[in-house]
Amino acid sequence: MQTATTPNIYDALEMIIKRSTEFQNETVRLELDTLLDYCQRDMSDDSEKFLTTLIINALKEQNGHSDGNLYLKQFEIPQIELFSILIDKFPFVKYSQQVVNYSICETIADKERAVIVDIGVGLGIQMLNLVESLKENKTLKKLTIIGVEPSDGALNKAVESFEVVKNNYSFELEFIPVNKLIEDLSFDTLKSHIPRNRDCLIFNESLALHHIQSLNERYKVLVDIRIFKPDAFFLVEPNVNHYEPEFYFRFQNCYRHFFNVFEVIDKLDIGKKEKNGLKLFFGREISDILGKDNDERYEKHEPAYRWIEKLQVVGFKTKADFDEDLYRNVKIINIKQMSDEYLAFNNKYETVLAVIKATI
Repeated sequence: MQTATTPNIYDALEMIIKRSTEFQNETVRLELDTLLDYCQRDMSDDSEKFLTTLIINALKEQNGHSDGNLYLKQFEIPQIELFSILIDKFPFVKYSQQVVNYSICETIADKERAVIVDIGVGLGIQMLNLVESLKENKTLKKLTIIGVEPSDGALNKAVESFEVVKNNYSFELEFIPVNKLIEDLSFDTLKSHIPRNRDCLIFNESLALHHIQSLNERYKVLVDIRIFKPDAFFLVEPNVNHYEPEFYFRFQNCYRHFFNVFEVIDKLDIGKKEKNGLKLFFGREISDILGKDNDERYEKHEPAYRWIEKLQVVGFKTKADFDEDLYRNVKIINIKQMSDEYLAFNNKYETVLAVIKATI
């Protein structure tokens, strides 16, 4: 007589996910709660249990059985501390921004009047770092940064930050805030913000375009950008398919992606409190990916090859001609050029993030 083996955490979760249409069934809900109780016991020391807890919480939200999970709130850390970790310690953010900023500096090195349209500028941290990198540029006379951002709170802070530093440089620094989603910004309105007196135009987006809900809107934004004939267009996007409408496949993609993200977090030189706070931050994305209906979801990531396809369809060329010296000795993650079309940020065999450079 054979005895059944106890399934590991992922297998137990997958068996429940396969019965997702039965979440109203009392037995299935009991199985979900049992697995949740098991994972919550020592999730602060176990990334797989932490991830599974976040996923179960999302499933319970989707089916109206979530109480907000007060247990998770203990892992929250102040937002200012969170952003500091992401920019200074989290390698996917830290090195992708460094690579892009260096390439932007190279692109405008011999230009006098450069314009950068930053899609999803947020608090302006990447652009502020970029401006500081241009401090020794003796050719540049004026730099205009157009910050497109839907959050008025974040945009107001960006305006304040640029106001503080605008007189620190030998060149004129202008920041133009645009409080809009990029897909809601008409071509004519965007055109009106871009100075005609320029000799270089760059578009940049970091973790923003995947928020555009429909494929048609994504193509429209890319077409509009292509019309401006920019000197370069930089995209930084997670390399995972969360646009996938089928729940089971989306779950598999989500689990694999964030399992690798959490593995990298565990390697960071920060305290356990900060590591768990960072994981909880990504729990908000997981909640959106698995806890909402397709027409309500916001985090609709696409793999790098799909962004490259879109760029090429609308008339861009893609080439990963980034300086290898910037990432050759990076620890924790592996960064390498993929198919000469994008820069892949990897954990083991999984490409977690892609950096794409497009030109005309």
